[in-house]
Amino acid sequence: MKSKFYIKVLLIILLAVSLITIPNISNATERTANDEGALTSAIASATDGDVINLSQDITITAPIEVSGKSITINGNGHSIIAGYTGTSGDKTILSAVSTGSVIKLKNITLKNSPKYGVQAYDGGKVILNQVTLSNNAYGGVLINGGTAEIINLSLIGNKTGIEISKSKSITSNNEPTLIMNGKLTSDATDNVIYLANDSNDNTTKFVIENTDNTENKILASGNKVVVTDVNNNILYTSNETTAQIDVEDYEENHPETEGNTEANNTVGSNKVENPHTGDSILVYAVAGIIAIIGIATLTKKK
Repeated sequence: MKSKFYIKVLLIILLAVSLITIPNISNATERTANDEGALTSAIASATDGDVINLSQDITITAPIEVSGKSITINGNGHSIIAGYTGTSGDKTILSAVSTGSVIKLKNITLKNSPKYGVQAYDGGKVILNQVTLSNNAYGGVLINGGTAEIINLSLIGNKTGIEISKSKSITSNNEPTLIMNGKLTSDATDNVIYLANDSNDNTTKFVIENTDNTENKILASGNKVVVTDVNNNILYTSNETTAQIDVEDYEENHPETEGNTEANNTVGSNKVENPHTGDSILVYAVAGIIAIIGIATLTKKK
């Protein structure tokens, strides 16, 4: 009898674990865009977690902003090309413009902007994975009081690489933050990180974070910022700054990640898997069914 009791207890534990650890499944929708109209429409109607896939290169006639939602744009090797000119106002190709706004870019090129390729503004966040920013007149990335996470970024032919600033139009406490979580390459060595210092800038401090598994690191070196390789050799340097640089360890400040990052999240088949596990929901469902059958059988025999 005792053996049956212990088996029953184990089956109950198995059932509980299977229910607790079933991955969260979102109702994310995948959309396809093949021109500017389809792209802007998909972004406007998207909700948190949605994925927009490009089926060809797209030339846009006006900048695009994302506000109040988290979306992924998968270029599938294609480009978004700025087909407009002028430098008055915001001319960045893609901008995440407020707290809670996230643009995840994957396998895509943004090029030919008269200003910047992508911007994180006032609490907005951009995550760049397999992204090329090319021939953007002011710079590749503008971190303007927001956060940029670099997983795999290539900078080609831009005036500067990643500009860190906080314009005077931002009145919140959001500080510009740069997270290095992978690999950064550039065809230039100077001003790959550019620290804004003009009359419109109000940056008093900015934050740099490096994940434990990053290939390149971004470090403060005197009044400059440098990008190093895995052996701590300096690859790229910034201009000089008078702002305070806060250098933080990512894992200490984000313990809930447990070494997982945006790079590990799987997007596809209209679902987003729980980032803490790659296991299939089928495994947990089968385990739960086995536990229920076992408990029912033992209870009946009793």
